[in-house]
Parts: sequence; C-alpha cells; structure tokens
Amino acid sequence: METQATTANTKYMTYMGKPFVRVKDTIYYGDPSDEFIMELKILDTKTVGGVEIANHVSVKLKAVEDMFTNRCVNKTEKLGLYNAMDVAIIWLQRKLKEAGK
Repeated sequence: METQATTANTKYMTYMGKPFVRVKDTIYYGDPSDEFIMELKILDTKTVGGVEIANHVSVKLKAVEDMFTNRCVNKTEKLGLYNAMDVAIIWLQRKLKEAGK
C-alpha cells in the first residue's frame, strides 16, 4: 500500500494508484472524481493465529452518484479480502475504460 496526501492535513492509503478508505466494516476503493467506485463490505470475520481477518466480503461496483444507496452496477460475494480486491480491481478498471477514463 502506498500513501498519498490529498489535502495538507489528510493522507489516504492508495492501492494501484486509487484511494483505499476503510469506514468500519466497509472499504471504498476508487477515486471519487471518477464515474465509478467499488464498495467492499466485510460481512463476517474469522480468527486465524489470534488475528481477526475478513471471511465473507460483499463486492459492489457502483456509480459514484449512487455511492450511498443500494443501487449498484454489479455485485458478488467472495471469500477473503484478497479475492474480493482481485475482482474489484478488474471490474473497476474495465468500467472506467468503458467510460473513457
């Protein structure tokens, strides 16, 4: 993960050049100035070696204008955050390419 300053006082983590922001059990991946963004919601966790990790993750591709609604362009559920991010990156890249970004 890289960090990128977005304002003088705030830094957000980035992954592959896109902001990666966690709010409780929800991760938003993508640039809000783009047309689309990914929403990854951790549905449940499991403990492995004393560490709590994401188990089931809901993955939704959303238009930025629908970011805080239940409307989405595409959705799935994956086991583990790695698998969820793999799908999220591919979906977001394809949709932004279609949109001309």
